Amino acid sequence: MTSPRDELQEQLNQITNEYDGIRQRAIERNETLAALSETFTDGKGTVSVTVGVAGNISELKFMSQRYREMAPAELADLIMTAISSAQERARKQLTDQLPTTMLGGINTADLLSGKADFSALLSSDFGSRFGRLTGDSALADVPLPRFGTTGDQPHG
Repeated sequence: MTSPRDELQEQLNQITNEYDGIRQRAIERNETLAALSETFTDGKGTVSVTVGVAGNISELKFMSQRYREMAPAELADLIMTAISSAQERARKQLTDQLPTTMLGGINTADLLSGKADFSALLSSDFGSRFGRLTGDSALADVPLPRFGTTGDQPHG
């Protein structure tokens, strides 16, 4: 027969093992996401750009001598288009690896592209919901501004 202390120790061991497994999977997932990259080469094979998941350029190659014959503005446009295309593809690759929605129901693709609408997170009852979560009843009556509805804007 096992003692209550032994049972408690066994439960604690189970919880610790579950936590370790979750933590290890999170570390592996983070490493996988951090390693994502995307390369884009323009249609004529002049420029190739590789970007990481955060959109940072890790490689820029001129694949032929054609760039030497291009006007500076044309070359700049070609490079910027290649960068933008590679970044969009990397963002899509990341989006495909993440859940469709994030905290508060925010669409992941919108979040990554800068189009996310955070107004639902800052609804008028946010203070009371946060107060219930934290146990701080003083937050229940704290009104939050609703930017864009009455001309109030955050100051920066």
